[in-house]
Amino acid sequence: MKKQRKKEYLKIKLFNIRLRKNFKNLKYSRGCAAFIKNNIYTRIAMPKRITVTDRNFRQDLLNVINNLNVNPKGRYKLIFTDVELLVPDGTIHLIHQFDKLKELQLKGSPSYNEVVNSMLTKLGVYKRAKVRNYNTKHTMVDGWYIFDGKGINFEEEFADVQTYLSENIRNLDDEFIINTAISEAVSNVVDHGYDKTDVYRKWLLFTGIFENKCHIVVSDLGKTIPKTAPRGLRDKLKETLEFWKTKTDADRIEVATTWRKTATEKSYRGKGFDNIVDVNNIREGARISVISRKGAWTSTSKKSTKTIFHEPLNGTIVYWVIPLAENNQSLTEKAA
Repeated sequence: MKKQRKKEYLKIKLFNIRLRKNFKNLKYSRGCAAFIKNNIYTRIAMPKRITVTDRNFRQDLLNVINNLNVNPKGRYKLIFTDVELLVPDGTIHLIHQFDKLKELQLKGSPSYNEVVNSMLTKLGVYKRAKVRNYNTKHTMVDGWYIFDGKGINFEEEFADVQTYLSENIRNLDDEFIINTAISEAVSNVVDHGYDKTDVYRKWLLFTGIFENKCHIVVSDLGKTIPKTAPRGLRDKLKETLEFWKTKTDADRIEVATTWRKTATEKSYRGKGFDNIVDVNNIREGARISVISRKGAWTSTSKKSTKTIFHEPLNGTIVYWVIPLAENNQSLTEKAA
C-alpha cells in the first residue's frame, strides 16, 4: 500500500476537524453521509402577506403549506424576512397546519417588521420555529388571541374572549348575536367538519382588533363545505343533476349558508348558518366570509359576492369583520 504523503494527511486531518466542529453538538447517526443529510433544513420563503383571500399571495401561502405536507416529519427553515402583513384568514390557517403537523422540525428567521415579529411571537409561531421572542408594544399585537379545541364545551377558554368582545362591542344584543354565531360555527366543525375516522379533529378560534374593526375567525382542516353539499337540494334537483355538477365551489358554499338541510339531513345545521350570517345585520360595514376549497362567499347586509380560486384550500374558514362600537353605531341601537 502506498504511503500517504504528509500534505495529504494534513488535508484529511483538517477536513475531520471541520466536520467535528460543525456537528459536535449533534448526535451522530448511521454514518457520515446519512448524518449530514439528516441535519439539512429545507429553506422555505414565506410570502409578504399571509392570506388566503388575496389572489396575489394565496398561491404562495398554499405552496408553503403543500410543501410542509409533502414530508410531515421533515426539517424546514421558514424564512419570515419579507413578511409585512398577517391577515387573520391566512394566519389562522397556517397556525392550524403547524398544529396538525406536530412532527415537523422547524427553524426560522425573523421578519424585518417588528410588529409582525411580535404577533408571530404571541401566536406561538416563533416558539415553534425556534425564533427568539419579540415583545414590541402595539395595540394591534395586544388584541390578538387564539385558542383551539375538539369539543363544543369551551366556556372557560371563551370567557376571556367574551370579556374582550364586551369591552369592544359595547352592546349586549350585538354581543349575544356574535357569541351565538361563534358557538354555531364551532358546533358545525365538531358535528360535521371532520369524518369520524379522522385522527385530527381540532377547530381554532381567533379574535383580533385592527383597523378599528374586530376580526373573528373559526377554522377547521376537515372535509370542506363543497364536499358536503346539501343532500336535500341534490334530491330536489336529482332530475337535473348535470346542473348541480356545473356549480363552482363558491356556488356550493352559498347554497350551504342558505339551505336548511345539509348532507347529514340534520335540520339544526342549516338553521345554524342563519345565526352565523346574522352578524351582518348588527352594524353597518359588518361582513362574513366563508372560505373553503376553491371558493369563497362573502356577505354584508346589502349584498353578497362569490369568488373562485384556482388552488384548493384544505378546510373551511368562517371569518367575521365587525366595526367597533366607537366607530359605528349598532343597527340594533338605531332600530331602538
